[in-house]
Amino acid sequence: AWDGPALLVYSDGKSIGASLDRNGLRPARYSITSDGTVYMMSETGVVDLEESDIVQKGRLGPGQMINVDLATGEFKDNIAIKSEIASRHPYGEWVKKGRKDV
Repeated sequence: AWDGPALLVYSDGKSIGASLDRNGLRPARYSITSDGTVYMMSETGVVDLEESDIVQKGRLGPGQMINVDLATGEFKDNIAIKSEIASRHPYGEWVKKGRKDV
């Protein structure tokens, strides 16, 4: 079976996000403007933006994601998303308790 490349864009009506497949073969770049708008594109320059309006630029690497809360406008990058998920449960403690040396 063929495995990519793929950029998945998703929304549940409360947030919108994008995730790049684990191979990371498709370009996925984003820009955030001073008014809080997030633009996602395959290549820089696809959307004509004034450079002076851009406050942040980035790109998704293999397996990375971004998310925007539509109610608050909060932007989360890959590290913020994964840190939040990892902090929900004591995964390290579970591994330590459940690990058996053979």
